[in-house]
Amino acid sequence: MFFRVLKQGCQIEQLRVQTDQRLLNALALYMIVAWRIHNITMAGRAYPEVSCEVIFEPREWPTLYLMQHHCHPPPTPPPLREMVRSPAQLGGFLARTRDGEPGIQAIWQGYQRLHEFIYASILIGPSMLEREMYNAECVALAHGEDFGKMVGRADR
Repeated sequence: MFFRVLKQGCQIEQLRVQTDQRLLNALALYMIVAWRIHNITMAGRAYPEVSCEVIFEPREWPTLYLMQHHCHPPPTPPPLREMVRSPAQLGGFLARTRDGEPGIQAIWQGYQRLHEFIYASILIGPSMLEREMYNAECVALAHGEDFGKMVGRADR
């Protein structure tokens, strides 16, 4: 699976570098990426109940949670199985009842989308991201009874 990520996910065969040193540099970087995706996939299968902080960085799992649930992440990190399925769902995994565990291709595609979102949130800045999180909470609560309290209206 590691070499599948390296070959198809990182598209190592498509590199058109001019020197051997550039090829070695690119290969070293892509091997780290392939190892990371392989590690996420295998850890999610082997240790589904451990905290997701074991594998995901402090910026990754809250962002994944926000993308999946459209609300603030919980104070305690969710289990690893749930958080491995999140990037897989971003990559096309349907997560139906009998689907089993996600494949490595869905995880690498979702992980790429996750990091694009993280990069965008860095460019936007924390104030706009917090405003978007608040708006997402408003939309999520719009159909519930707490919405009136949230906007300060007693008539709802």
